[in-house]
Amino acid sequence: MAEADWAELTGTALGSGEVARGVSNAFTVPNGGTAFVFGFRSLTSATGFAGLYVDLANFKPIAGTNKGGSIRAAMKKYAGPASSAPLIGLVKGTDPATAEGYLLGLSEGSSYYELLNKGVPSSGMDASGSSVLRTSTSSYTDTGDAASYWHHLRLDVLVNPHGEVVLNVYKNDLSAHAVTAPSWAAITGMGSYTDDSLGVLSGSLPFLDGFYAVFGHYTDNQSGAVSLFDHVEVLRQTAP
Repeated sequence: MAEADWAELTGTALGSGEVARGVSNAFTVPNGGTAFVFGFRSLTSATGFAGLYVDLANFKPIAGTNKGGSIRAAMKKYAGPASSAPLIGLVKGTDPATAEGYLLGLSEGSSYYELLNKGVPSSGMDASGSSVLRTSTSSYTDTGDAASYWHHLRLDVLVNPHGEVVLNVYKNDLSAHAVTAPSWAAITGMGSYTDDSLGVLSGSLPFLDGFYAVFGHYTDNQSGAVSLFDHVEVLRQTAP
């Protein structure tokens, strides 16, 4: 998607005075990337979320009853990992404090995980939180500008006609497959998850439609935290 296809999140989203954001050619891109990445940098000790949503017809929100979608992106923690988290997701709104949905990203902490969460972006990605649905078996401590520090992740939110949501998470090995030609594989520890129609497993009823595709940067009282993104893609579910 092009830069013009995205708009700033609204409401409680952290502004440009709290989190700088924009494209840059100063950083090492992932395998297959071009000159630019999109980055966020915390300028103050504010807590919250800064990000963008898809601002296109049929995607604001994703059109249809009982319809989800898929979002994919390369992301990494460049600096300040302890209380920050880059994430992508499908959520029900454009205010990160109230837009509940399904989130995939790199958890908070100096040792972090790939994490699937159910909640709002402004609550972050705490690997020990009650809203965690799946956590990768592997943990990571890599931050900085190396090309190998990128994580190319994919979240599929598939809504079934009977009112359940199947969440599938994948990762592309960027050492072997370019960001433009991924080979998606399961992540150890993050098997398929069904958000059941009774809300038993997750503790709340599933979200069935009205999704906005988002990506961005969570920060918890940490100036200097930096998240980078590349090759963000969004697809919408059209069947069943």
